Amino acid sequence: MRRASYIVGLAALALIAGCQPIKAGNPSPSAPSAKIVSIYWSDGDSGKMTLSTGEVVPFRINDIDAPETGGVGAAIGGAKCEAERALGYEAKAWAVEFTRGADLDVTGDHGQDRHGRNIYDLAANDNDVGQSGIEAGVYRSWKHDGSKQLEKRPQWCEGE
Repeated sequence: MRRASYIVGLAALALIAGCQPIKAGNPSPSAPSAKIVSIYWSDGDSGKMTLSTGEVVPFRINDIDAPETGGVGAAIGGAKCEAERALGYEAKAWAVEFTRGADLDVTGDHGQDRHGRNIYDLAANDNDVGQSGIEAGVYRSWKHDGSKQLEKRPQWCEGE
């Protein structure tokens, strides 16, 4: 009986230790443990990262919105106006350049979005990609709590 209590106690401690909140700057337990060897940007705030294991991981930057690059009126990923689409290509170019040759790290893991992409905080040479993009004027804040948005989605077209 005493041994069973000991095992239950150890299991409880392991469970509690595994449920620590993710803090900025500390990789999450489910974030990639392998080195990020390359990154492909689909648009300004999402893409795919290739790990040293060969695994390809789709991702989206946490709490960030970038303008869409898809054609105006497209059913998925479409821009609302041509100006947004142009800004979207600027945001993508910025992300490509900001991360080119950088030491990339996932500093926070926030689960997955409805498209199955991992939602990450990402750092390039110890600089937060999301915050750096906001400072560069190519991203805007779009805070979420899980799948619930906490801020209205940014508008990229005049008069919206």
